[in-house]
Amino acid sequence: MPTDRPAFMGAFPRFSQVRYSILQAGSLASAAAENAFRFHKHLIRGELDKAVLECHPDFVVEESPGLPYDKQYYEGLAGLQELLLNMAACMEMNDTRVEVFPVSEELVFIAWNAKCTTKQTNQTFNLDLINKLDFRDNKIIKIKSYYLNQSELLLDEMVARQGMTPLIQAKMKHCREKIEEGKTYLQNLATE
Repeated sequence: MPTDRPAFMGAFPRFSQVRYSILQAGSLASAAAENAFRFHKHLIRGELDKAVLECHPDFVVEESPGLPYDKQYYEGLAGLQELLLNMAACMEMNDTRVEVFPVSEELVFIAWNAKCTTKQTNQTFNLDLINKLDFRDNKIIKIKSYYLNQSELLLDEMVARQGMTPLIQAKMKHCREKIEEGKTYLQNLATE
């Protein structure tokens, strides 16, 4: 990783791709969707000073409970930097894709997909998550994250605390099997 990048950007070693998708045409492809896109583009590039221009000064990021971070709520620029440092301590995201789906001027959803590598076990997995962005006065006031698969991050944290034990190895194997079963189930549904 280049040394001129801030430490909080350790979770995003390379800017890969931001894809801007608008599901609905017309007035919904407007200020809120563009703000959400700019926020995430600057976030992934490490340009936090530009990213927070799209937010209220007291905006809040609410992370999913149970993640191996210090806390669940992060406020303002300082909170965003703290969250990114916590993420960088747990994982590295590559091949990041972000899609913007506007609902209204007050609500936009962001779909993330990234190849992640955990720091303790060096396992690579697909991380899919949804960010719900609430807007007030054309600025982001709250971001809430919903992870579709956080088992790898949680198991990685267990390894960091306890070392690799047979129980953790069994849990990792079980989680991966369940994820594969889910993928197969969804593929079968799609072909019916």
